Amino acid sequence: MKIYNYKYIFLVFVLFFSCFSSNKILDSQQADYKNRPDWVKKRPVAQDYYIGIGVASKQRFPTDYMKRAKNEAIADISSEISVTLKTKSSLNTLDFGNEFFEQYNSNINISTQSDLEDYEIVDAYENDYKYWVFYRINKALYSQKQKEKREKAIQISKNFFSDAIDYQSDKQYKQALIYYLKAMDAIKLFLGDDLIEIDFEQRKIVYNNELIKRFTTLISNISISPKNKEVKVKNASNISEDKLVFKLNPPIDNLYFVFDYSGAILKKNSAISNRGGLVSTYIDNVVNADKNLELSVEMDLDNLIDEANVDYVFKKIFRNLPLPNSKINIIVQNPKLYIDMAENQIFASIKNILSQERRIDITDDLKQTDFILKLSLQDNYSDTKLIFSIKNLRENSNKQTFIETKRSNYTDIMMREYELRVNDWIIQNVLGSI
Repeated sequence: MKIYNYKYIFLVFVLFFSCFSSNKILDSQQADYKNRPDWVKKRPVAQDYYIGIGVASKQRFPTDYMKRAKNEAIADISSEISVTLKTKSSLNTLDFGNEFFEQYNSNINISTQSDLEDYEIVDAYENDYKYWVFYRINKALYSQKQKEKREKAIQISKNFFSDAIDYQSDKQYKQALIYYLKAMDAIKLFLGDDLIEIDFEQRKIVYNNELIKRFTTLISNISISPKNKEVKVKNASNISEDKLVFKLNPPIDNLYFVFDYSGAILKKNSAISNRGGLVSTYIDNVVNADKNLELSVEMDLDNLIDEANVDYVFKKIFRNLPLPNSKINIIVQNPKLYIDMAENQIFASIKNILSQERRIDITDDLKQTDFILKLSLQDNYSDTKLIFSIKNLRENSNKQTFIETKRSNYTDIMMREYELRVNDWIIQNVLGSI
């Protein structure tokens, strides 16, 4: 009974101190909440200010919790400013889709956050666990600073715009494109604003619209056409660069282009136009069962944007812009193979194998052939040797090999072995030559 009483007393003791401890923690939390300033308890509303409140854990970030709270407060101000595309924005005249606009607004808000200035700290509060900070920016002051930045950006942009027009007048079209991009980049933070009107050549123009219009019109006035609309090539042949040439109109040098070939990956999949406005590539070893292939070329606007050293957002702005492009149809023709052989069951079987191969055409016209396959048998007392050689009339080259078997095995089984072995050799050597 005494042991039972001791256990009972111990349990009561533990429960008492647990309740006491819990009450003490609760009292501490309530006291902390009462001590918190009103702006921590409830977000304030300020008619004349953009406000931002940041909070950071002192336990999780013991060395930089104040910096983290400040950054969060500045981001909060930026989101309250909420830069968004206006309905009359020049960018809304282009069909980009919702994904672009969300990305554009996000990029601009990030730029706004990094560009914020004249913010002031209103108050800060901390307890043992967290740190809060309260920042604000005067709306009138922010609006005035934005107006000054906008006017300065427009002036810088107009200088680039003027240079672009001069380059275009001098028919230096690539430089014109680069400076139109620079002009747009200078006002990138304001492209999403309401339409910007300026005086230009004694008339009012909607500047951001005019920039985009001139840039896209200049690109649309560039055309590219092939030297040969169609190129015929024998299977397993190369196409030299002089046959795969495209010409720009007007002729623009140092403009970037990319190629795409439906048959395989090109070794030379990009090129820069020369002084004559020509771009070209080559294709190694056209090996394809398809008879119709295509080589296409398109202006590489991304590369031009990189050279202009402007914001990558312009790659997204103009990703759906129609660019100068063209194509060459490549007609793949099978090489012709003439078989020089005597009447023989083995030779007939070999010819049958070759006639089923899609990459070559068997011909009986020696004048029209590209390759000559010669088959012969050498018999002696102990064995039989099948000799076959191929002559490449394109390159005036020869390949030769033989298959040898014991004469005692000269049976139907041996005939089938010949067929299989010859077929392997044809695939590895004959078609490799072709």
